[in-house]
Amino acid sequence: LRRAAPGELVPSLARAGGGGLARDLLVRYAKARDPALLKQVLDGLEQSHQTGVQAIYDTYARYPDAARRRKGLEAAAALLSSHEETRELGHVAADQAKLVEAQRELEEATGKGGWGDLSPMETIRRAFAMNQGGRALALAKALKFNEKLLWVARVQGLAAGHDWAEVEKLSKDKKAPARSLEILAKACLNADRPDEALKYAARIPCPAQRSELLLDLGLLREAADAAMALASGA
Repeated sequence: LRRAAPGELVPSLARAGGGGLARDLLVRYAKARDPALLKQVLDGLEQSHQTGVQAIYDTYARYPDAARRRKGLEAAAALLSSHEETRELGHVAADQAKLVEAQRELEEATGKGGWGDLSPMETIRRAFAMNQGGRALALAKALKFNEKLLWVARVQGLAAGHDWAEVEKLSKDKKAPARSLEILAKACLNADRPDEALKYAARIPCPAQRSELLLDLGLLREAADAAMALASGA
């Protein structure tokens, strides 16, 4: 069977006897042990999408350790990427493999668990919070992360890590998204630093927006002051 061309595998199985049972056993074996053989079988069966999705599911169900999970995802990505109709899903599986590997490295670097349950955004945010900015940026680059989302994750992570100097630098970044001062203020307040939050809220040029943000932040006295200034035309 190994010497058969992809299109000849299924007829070869039929000639060998056993029909569907032999085919199912071979697919099951290949999924567990031999991704290259799996691709060859599925090319003959024309079931790449169904089995590729199943391979991703099986990877998470069967492999709790990151190294084997990454290999499973890479195998699924290779399978799915080899067919036009499943290529996009293949890219998703490949990105997930990169995320799993980055999370494994972050766990080793920080000595902290819990990385495997995080989304890309949460992983990058936590990496910045734990002084792993280089790894966070490397992951963002590997996943072609949106620049605006990266800015938000970076601000939130640095604020959670109380790196106020770096937060201040980001406040002056020309690539900052819309309503960046509001995002900065909320990130600071979530890190239990209302003084830092006030610093950014005070820089909002529109008095009405500034008062509304202060109210949302629960800074009632400051919101009242801003509202009085607005009412007096200051």
